Amino acid sequence: MTKTLIEGIADWLNEGGYPLELYVARTLRKLGFFCSKSLFFSDIESQKAREIDIVASKSAHNELKQVLYIKLVIECKKSSNAFIVLCDSSKEESILRGVLFGNLYTHNRDDMFVIMPFLTADEENYSKIFPTPVLNVPSRRGYTLLQAHLKSDSHIYSEVYKLAKAYYYEIQKEVEFRDEIIKDENSVDREEFLNTFYSHLPVLVVDAPLVEVYLDEAGDTKIEEKEISSIRIRLPWKLSDKDQDPGEGLSIAIVTKKAFPDVAMDTIVFAQETLNRQKGEGPLSFVSRKAEA
Repeated sequence: MTKTLIEGIADWLNEGGYPLELYVARTLRKLGFFCSKSLFFSDIESQKAREIDIVASKSAHNELKQVLYIKLVIECKKSSNAFIVLCDSSKEESILRGVLFGNLYTHNRDDMFVIMPFLTADEENYSKIFPTPVLNVPSRRGYTLLQAHLKSDSHIYSEVYKLAKAYYYEIQKEVEFRDEIIKDENSVDREEFLNTFYSHLPVLVVDAPLVEVYLDEAGDTKIEEKEISSIRIRLPWKLSDKDQDPGEGLSIAIVTKKAFPDVAMDTIVFAQETLNRQKGEGPLSFVSRKAEA
């Protein structure tokens, strides 16, 4: 049977993933995020303007007039094939630990401006301190991402690197804007920005099955379906940087469409709980890493 014009357009839209972008943006707005679609950023390698699907932010406040902005930098991908996270270890860790804090600890100048001395290497502490059930779900961090039944990973990896570049662009924009105001002692906004902090989270939202592949202790291949996972990538544009730590890279959360609303909600809880501990409920301290150096 010949498809009608409407059916053909609907199939084309679904194949391209546009409805997924609309779904993610609508979900974020319902949760109170300020959401922007198709923002341009400057590609750090080509210096050309490129687009990222969604950038969304929401603020948390406390009685000390401190503000923590949680910002999600998001790329959306729909596929008829499963997304496969290849893991070189069966060890599991949460997205909260591996992505949010993992990125914080490995970057010389982070956007978050937060040091949390009360956290230890004990994973259990994260779940006790932050009631964020989805962000605390254990997963195996991957070293690469594939699409099942395809012979090359070049397409999906180009999207992953685009997400990484947009993430760093958003961080740098916030850092430069904040520093410019703070260094001006006559600025009427200086006090406000001394108490303003940021946490960025790079997220790849997929409308497709998501699986982790790893070897168990016996050396057998295991395939496990997940709703949330992550990969850690090296950054090609930093490979010539002699000061780059060999272990440095960027962790990116990979989240299914089904799990995304819960992940977005958890980031709100994370931001508010972080600020709550600055009110005397825990020894959280806010410190500019640049000032430390």
